[in-house]
Amino acid sequence: MSITAMALLAGWLTVAAPPPVASSPPAATSTAKAEETKAWVERLKGLRDHMHTAFGVGPDLTLLDPDQGVEIVREAWPQISQPDVKTGLLKTFAFSKALPKTHAKLFLVLDLGMNDSDPEIREYAASYLEEYAGKEVAGDPQKYAAWFKEFGEMDPADVLKPQTTGVAKAESSDASNSNATGTIAQAGALTAEGWQLWQAQKFADAIPKFEQAVALDPDAVNAWNGLGWARFNSGNSEGAVTAFEKCVQLEPNHPAALNGLGQVYLSWREYDQAKKFLTKAAAQAPAAWFGLARLYMLTGKYTAAERWINKALATSPNDKSLKQMLAAAEAKQLPDELRTQIEPPGRPASTPAAQATAQGWQQFNQGDMRSAEQSFRAALAKDPEDAAALNGLGFCLINSGNAAEAKVNFEKCLELEPNAAGAMNGLARCLKAEGKDDEAIAVWEKMCKAFPGPTAATVGLATTYLERGEKAKALPLFEELVKSMPNNAEFQAGLDAAQ
Repeated sequence: MSITAMALLAGWLTVAAPPPVASSPPAATSTAKAEETKAWVERLKGLRDHMHTAFGVGPDLTLLDPDQGVEIVREAWPQISQPDVKTGLLKTFAFSKALPKTHAKLFLVLDLGMNDSDPEIREYAASYLEEYAGKEVAGDPQKYAAWFKEFGEMDPADVLKPQTTGVAKAESSDASNSNATGTIAQAGALTAEGWQLWQAQKFADAIPKFEQAVALDPDAVNAWNGLGWARFNSGNSEGAVTAFEKCVQLEPNHPAALNGLGQVYLSWREYDQAKKFLTKAAAQAPAAWFGLARLYMLTGKYTAAERWINKALATSPNDKSLKQMLAAAEAKQLPDELRTQIEPPGRPASTPAAQATAQGWQQFNQGDMRSAEQSFRAALAKDPEDAAALNGLGFCLINSGNAAEAKVNFEKCLELEPNAAGAMNGLARCLKAEGKDDEAIAVWEKMCKAFPGPTAATVGLATTYLERGEKAKALPLFEELVKSMPNNAEFQAGLDAAQ
C-alpha cells in the first residue's frame, strides 16, 4: 500500500472529538418557541444537499427538545422541494454525529419518509425501518401501518429489546416467528452499534459488529453496506468488495454500496470498473461526484471532470482541492503536484512484506501499538524500502515516546516518497519533540502547500504558533480548523486564545 494511501491512517487528518453535550436551555415561551420553529423551517427549506443536511445542520437539530425537533421536521417536510434534504433528515435522526445513539423520536420522522410521495424517499426510509421491523413490514404498507400504530411512539432502543420486538407481535404469536424476529432485531441492534462506531472513526471496532449482524441476518442490506465501508476504511479493500457486492446483490440500486464499489476500484486504478459503479451511484450519492471528478482528471477527460467538479463545488464551495481541480480542468492539464494529491495507490500488493504492512496498519488502527510495531519491523526485514511500513513504524515509535528512532524512519520514508503526507507530519512532530520548532514549522508549511485544506499540518502550525505567542499567525489557522470542525472544543479554545 502506498504511503499516500496511509496518510489518513497516520496523522494526515485530525479526527474531531465528539462535541460536548449541550446543557438544557431555560424553557422558552410559546411565542419564542414558535419563532424558533419558524426559523428552523425556513432554514431546512433553504438546504440543497444530503450530506450537509445530515452532518452540517442535523446535529444542531437533534440537540433540540425531541418533541420540538419532530415538530419542526413535520412542519418543514411538505415545503421541502429537494429529495436530498428529506433523505438527509432521515439520516440525521437515524444516526447523528451529535448523539451516541439513534434519536428517541426516530420512528415519527421515518413515518414521514414512509408516507412520502417520492418512491425513492420511501425506499430510503424503509432501509432504516428494516433494522427494527424487518423487511416484510418495511415493504408492505398495510403491515407497516399496523406496526407503526403499536410502536410509532416508542424509543428505537426499546423496540430492539426482545420483550418489545414488533414484527412477531404484529404478525403472529407463533414461536418460530418470534425467534426469527428476535434474531432480525438483534442483527439490527448490532448494525446500529456498527454504524455508531464507524461514525466515531473506530472502523476496526465496527467490523465485528457488522460481521455478527450479517451472520444473524444474511439479508441485512444495511449491515453488508456497513461492513464494506468499515473494511475499506480499515485498509481491507478486497474484503470491502465482497461486502459491497453482497449488498448490491440484495439491493441492486443501493447508492452507498455502489459508491463503495466505485471508490474501491478507483483506489485500485481500475478506472473502467470505477466509472461504471460511480456513475450509477451518482444520482443518489453525492460522495460519488468527487470520485468521478478525480477519475476523469486522471484519465485526461477534462470536460467531463469539470462537470462533476462543479457539482461537488455547489455543495462544498470552499473546498480548496476542488478549486485546484477546476482550474486544472479548465486549463486542460493535470500538474504533477495535483496528480500526486489525487492519484490513488493502486491495488494492494500481495507480497509477504505488503501483507505484514497491511496487518501492521490494522493493528495500529485497533490501538495495538506493540503488535503493529512487530508487524512493521517484519515487513521491513523483507523489504527495507517499504515506505508504508517505514511510516507505520515511525508512528508506532513516536506514540511510544521514541522520537529519535521514529525520526530516522520518517526520513527514510521521505527519501522514497518526498510528498508522503503522513511522514511529513511525523517528521515535524519529531522535530518539535527535539525542541526544533523552526524546522518543524518548515516541514508543516511544506505539507500545507502540497496538501491544501485542514490537515494535521494545520493543527501542528496553529498550536505551535500559539505556544510561541505568535497569535496573529495562529488565528487564521484556528479559524480554518473551526470552520471545518465547528464542534471541536479544542479548536474553539485555540481560536479563543488566539483572538
